[in-house]
Amino acid sequence: RLCPPVPRLMRPALFSAMGSSWAVFCDQPALLRGAQGLIEDAERRLSRFVPTSALSRLNTDRIVRDELLAAVIDAALRLRTATMGAFDPTIGDTLVGLGYDRSFPDLDGQARPMFNRDPPPLDVVFDGDVVRLRGPGRLDLGGIAKGFTVDRAHDWLERQGATAILVDGGGDLRGGGGAWPVGVGPGAAVHLNGDAVATSCTLKRCWTT
Repeated sequence: RLCPPVPRLMRPALFSAMGSSWAVFCDQPALLRGAQGLIEDAERRLSRFVPTSALSRLNTDRIVRDELLAAVIDAALRLRTATMGAFDPTIGDTLVGLGYDRSFPDLDGQARPMFNRDPPPLDVVFDGDVVRLRGPGRLDLGGIAKGFTVDRAHDWLERQGATAILVDGGGDLRGGGGAWPVGVGPGAAVHLNGDAVATSCTLKRCWTT
């Protein structure tokens, strides 16, 4: 089908967050700084690689109050149910055992396959914005935090009045206000117009063992 044209926009906001390169485009450049601030705020609260983040404090203290963290954990647990456990945010200890104990850019790519393949259950209890962990183990939100933040930044820009928007969080993208072409393989692309896509490959990020 015919797609509306790609918007003609100014230069994007380019920065690093959550271990990835980000690019945020919109037709109101005065909003770019605010969108970047939302994304950096999410990293400060959701990353297990930031010792002072709400997630790190939850994993250490077993209780924390944080509205954004509670929303992301709730979404992650609903996805765990929907995927019958294929997606599971409670495997933080397993990831550390595999060697994923630092942000990916800081790793040497060498896996250390020494971990408990059947970790004990970790229960998550909510009381409003308060999240409590019961049982051993740690949460990891690496499979959802970035995409959740892409949506959050896109929706914020839309509420502020931007009509042409593209948020690219290291390959997790959402765009609206035109047909944004996104490459998904040699000679292949999808066009985002009010849609989202998550792209990934092993050219840059992979284990060598």
